[in-house]
Amino acid sequence: MEAIKQKYIKDLRKQVRDQEKWRDEAEDLLRKNGNAFPEEHLSILQYRNTIRELQEKIDDFSEEDDDFMAFYERHDKKTKSAGDKSSGGGGGGGDVKKNSGFDRWADVKAQNAMRREWNWLCRMDGYLPEHMRENLLTMPNNRGFIWKGIHYYGHRRCEEPVNVITLFEKQHQILYIHEISPQYYRIYEKKDKQKPKTLYFEKTYETTLV
Repeated sequence: MEAIKQKYIKDLRKQVRDQEKWRDEAEDLLRKNGNAFPEEHLSILQYRNTIRELQEKIDDFSEEDDDFMAFYERHDKKTKSAGDKSSGGGGGGGDVKKNSGFDRWADVKAQNAMRREWNWLCRMDGYLPEHMRENLLTMPNNRGFIWKGIHYYGHRRCEEPVNVITLFEKQHQILYIHEISPQYYRIYEKKDKQKPKTLYFEKTYETTLV
């Protein structure tokens, strides 16, 4: 049990390092694409949340944790399978057990990851300012807000042009207006209500007419 526990914690620490590496790479990519505050982007917040939960699993380790139990079962079956092969018994049955243990471990990890992401999204949604939630009730479905990296869309029917999405994002007293279409992605910034918006970032896409 102790050896498997150490392997499990070692695996968690590797996952933390991987998540930190991917978070840093994602931040660099967002900056290169013109995002002024990549640390507030949804993907970065998700990385941070995953890193925090992995670190909590390490700090508050419990043998009753679902992930650890699946990890333990996988290694236990693998060990038994290896024993069967070395003694000449089990034949192909050992491989079946090993694979089923691995599949269960992968399934549990995927299910727990989805549950964590959903819980995080629900928790963040609970903090959405009430005035924004109310405004969404009267906004068309191709207009909305970006808040904490989460995209919120209006509840009403889309307005023309229907293939253009406009999202408003407030960061550090600056309003960013995202315009997204099949042909381009533009971000305008508006630092003062009395002044016109200015183009902050633009990316165009090649489109093929069918």
